[in-house]
Amino acid sequence: MTASLVARLIGLRLVIASQKEPANMLVSHIAALFNLLVLKANIPRSWKEAKLTTILKNGPVTQPGKYRMIVISGTLYRLDANLLRLMIQEWCIQHNKILDTQYDFHPGRSTLQPLFILRH
Repeated sequence: MTASLVARLIGLRLVIASQKEPANMLVSHIAALFNLLVLKANIPRSWKEAKLTTILKNGPVTQPGKYRMIVISGTLYRLDANLLRLMIQEWCIQHNKILDTQYDFHPGRSTLQPLFILRH
C-alpha cells in the first residue's frame, strides 16, 4: 500500500518536494502502519470497538419505535477497511476478475444500469 493510495482515499494530494507547499507528513506514517497491519493480517482490537447510538427519526421521543440505531466506528478502522476494499478492487480490475456483467462493486458502474438496459 503506497502513500499515494492513502492520500487519494483521504482526499489529500501529495506535493512534490521541490514545490513550496508542505506535504501532509502523516500520510507516509499512516501508509506504513497499514502496510504493517496487512503484513501481520491483524487489526487492533480497539479499532473494532464501536459506539451504538440512537437517532430520533420523527414523532414523539417517548416511542422507542421512532428511533433508528447507528454504529459509530473509529476513523482509522474505517480508513483501513476502505483501503483494503480499494486494494482488492484494483487487483480484481487489473487481473480481469470482474466480469463485464458485474455492475456492483465496480467503479463507475451502478446496479441501476442493468435495469436501465433491460427497460430500453
